[in-house]
Amino acid sequence: MRVKAFVLIQTEIEVARTDEVAAALKKLGQLRSVDRVTGPYDIIVEIEAETLEEIGALVDEKIRTVAGIYRTVTWWQSNYLSFLPYLIPPSVQ
Repeated sequence: MRVKAFVLIQTEIEVARTDEVAAALKKLGQLRSVDRVTGPYDIIVEIEAETLEEIGALVDEKIRTVAGIYRTVTWWQSNYLSFLPYLIPPSVQ
């Protein structure tokens, strides 16, 4: 099962920097979506990979190297429902 993650990005203070960062992220080509948002974060990026290690590598080696990024927070999707068949005893299934 693929792992989905959302990377919340704060850019440097200049407003124009957000546009530059979003454009640079879109050029990476490995991201499912890049969206400007309002609130404490400026951009939210959606990514997918086969493993959490691949998610970490993509964030560390690609996303965080883009000029103008001040801080990132990564949330990965937790899909515990896919594990339920393994938690329910066979006599109950």
